[in-house]
Amino acid sequence: MFFCIPLFNLAPPKDILIQNVKDGKVSGTEGQILVLICTAVGGKPPPEVKLTVSSVSVSVTGNQSIQYTNQQITRNFDRQIVTCTANHSGFSNVLKKTAMVYLNLKPLKPTFCQTSISTEETIPLTVSCTSEGSRPPASFQWYIGSTNVTAFAKDTSSHTQPSDTYTVHSTLAYHVNRSYNTKEVTCKVTNIADLIGTQDRKQLDVKYAPDITVNSPAYTQNDDTRTVTCNPSGNPNSYAYHKWQHRSKYGELIREFNGIKTLMLPDTQEVLRYQDSGEYICIASNGIKDNNTKLNRTGSGYLIVKAQPVFTSDTTDRVKQFGEIGRAVEIHVNVYSVPKFTSYIWDCDGKPITLKSAKYESSSTPTIVVDTIYGKEVQLDGYNVTLSIRDLEVEDFDNYTVTLKSGFADVRHTIILESASVPETPGNFSKTATSTSTITVQWDPNSGGGYKQTFYIQYRVQGLLEWKILIVGEEDINEPRRRRTYELRKLRERNVYELRMFAENTAMKRSNFTDVLIVFTDTAVSATSSAVIGPVVGVVVTLVIVCASFIVILLIKRSQGKDKKEKSMGDYEALGVQDKPSIYAEMKNQKEQKQLRKQQAGKKQFKKSNNPSENIEINTTQEPTEKVYENEVY
Repeated sequence: MFFCIPLFNLAPPKDILIQNVKDGKVSGTEGQILVLICTAVGGKPPPEVKLTVSSVSVSVTGNQSIQYTNQQITRNFDRQIVTCTANHSGFSNVLKKTAMVYLNLKPLKPTFCQTSISTEETIPLTVSCTSEGSRPPASFQWYIGSTNVTAFAKDTSSHTQPSDTYTVHSTLAYHVNRSYNTKEVTCKVTNIADLIGTQDRKQLDVKYAPDITVNSPAYTQNDDTRTVTCNPSGNPNSYAYHKWQHRSKYGELIREFNGIKTLMLPDTQEVLRYQDSGEYICIASNGIKDNNTKLNRTGSGYLIVKAQPVFTSDTTDRVKQFGEIGRAVEIHVNVYSVPKFTSYIWDCDGKPITLKSAKYESSSTPTIVVDTIYGKEVQLDGYNVTLSIRDLEVEDFDNYTVTLKSGFADVRHTIILESASVPETPGNFSKTATSTSTITVQWDPNSGGGYKQTFYIQYRVQGLLEWKILIVGEEDINEPRRRRTYELRKLRERNVYELRMFAENTAMKRSNFTDVLIVFTDTAVSATSSAVIGPVVGVVVTLVIVCASFIVILLIKRSQGKDKKEKSMGDYEALGVQDKPSIYAEMKNQKEQKQLRKQQAGKKQFKKSNNPSENIEINTTQEPTEKVYENEVY
């Protein structure tokens, strides 16, 4: 009996392959598709193939060739081992291959190294961000608001060995100003695994010194309440206020007030409220330095108080003005007026003047005037109102009044027109001090005759004919009079000087001379003492020697015998009568000669010329020209 047994062609697999393996790694990118394929080479019937991935729940089986696809691979697959096996039921040998999944990893979200981002306007911003877990190293991008400032950042990376990833640290250094305040600072990281990138944001706090404006509304003299308000704008919004300053338009300080946000001006008489006009300066700080490293910031506003016109102090101090018969004259008044006066009229002793005639003409022009504002003399923008009078006659010297009209009460001011005259002789011309080479004198200016006057001092050594002359000061017609001093220098020691002075005005009219002042310059103390002490010591020594000799001779004579006493005493008396008178006569003669020379010198020192027409040589280039002024008012 025969049986038919079928024969099968059995063959084991020759090899097993993992596709896309290079250097034992299967490369991929986090977040993208990953395909793993295991294929058995040969084998009949088709061998069983199995694919597993370590540490993750992946296990795929099939015959001959299998595939695992992950549409969005996650980073937990990184560096996991892929194992592929192939075997045949008819054979005991199992084929096996492994490879590592190696991914390009996205950078993790960056974090700021600072809990808050803050800087000052004058200090560059420095801020840092760190991102970990990237492969390859990530790159940072920086933004402030919408402005890309990456070019001002520096990145550094470090390799983390256990995970084979990179930590990247980036620092931005950028100069910001107040316009960047409250904007968001963004640090963003990207690499080939994440081209869109991930980012973190924080709000920027830029501290800056305040800008200051001052709110200064317009007022009128009828407003009882007048305020100015300081408006600082800085960060932080907390301020220390310093003293307010009230200044003129030309910068002169008028007054100060305690620091406060809103300043209420002290009340005053209605007609004086115009003095509140001017620049008000607020000074404040918030503890932040400005670009000039200053803590205190200033701002100002100009306050205007509309009021009736005011005749300024440079006019009210000039009650009298001067002219000359036969000549034209201009009478001036200065006015501060905001708003400007609408019209003006002149009258002479109460009688209206017809302007634009052959005799009179008037005009007003803008000018800088001087007024006393709260006790301070300052410059203001005002007007000069002028009355021109032609061909002055005696009856023209009278009182002239100008009346200014405006939306407020009319105001008037009267000027007395007088005939110009010769300046008065300076008063109280006297000596105040002397030294070996200087003489200091003082005088009181008197009227300049309606014009600016100049003061002159003439001086000479007594006995000389030539006077030397010096210009020693000036006085304007509106200048307050005060006692003046002048020091003549580089004079001769132990000399007698004659001094006198006069005044001359710009009309070329000269006052009389003062009385002649006679002054001695001092003698040097050291030279005088030496000259006196030397001769005195010599005389004393001589007298001591003479007396000692006399006593010695006397003792010797007395020691001789009684028989010779009378003869010796007779000789001594003869000698005494003869010599003693000659010694004292010589001393008396010397004393009389010294007294005679002193009397002659005294007569010479006090000798002065009384001739008023004596010729004078003017010398304004003399060395003793330094002036010493005193503020004494008389």
